[in-house]
Amino acid sequence: MTNQRPKDETKSIKQRRMEFAYEQLSRVINKKEIATRLKGLPIAIRMNGLAVVGAQFSSSDEIRPIGKMLSKWLLKECPMNIFSEQRNKTEEDANIKRLLELCIKATRTEYAAAQQEAIAFLDCAKLIAEALED
Repeated sequence: MTNQRPKDETKSIKQRRMEFAYEQLSRVINKKEIATRLKGLPIAIRMNGLAVVGAQFSSSDEIRPIGKMLSKWLLKECPMNIFSEQRNKTEEDANIKRLLELCIKATRTEYAAAQQEAIAFLDCAKLIAEALED
């Protein structure tokens, strides 16, 4: 008898981040611009918070694709269920406005966990984007 685990259980969260970021960033046309935009975002979250940067994602065409990618990661693809209110992990729920709403309603612990995961994801995405630059 073999003890086979589902595919996702054999990967660490770091591996899943890398895989998701690579999958998303390999589709981007202007990789150099995205790599440049990604450089300052982890610092911006540390300084201003995820809710403020989330609002910037909604209002800026230049970083909106990054916001969509981050929202999809945090609300749909991330193996950790960060927000207790997040129940339905459909594509429609994994958007910037939903992430912003959940950040505003989150407990201190949930918000801190979301920020920590967002920073880890964006740091990973930054490295991948730099590697994929044209």
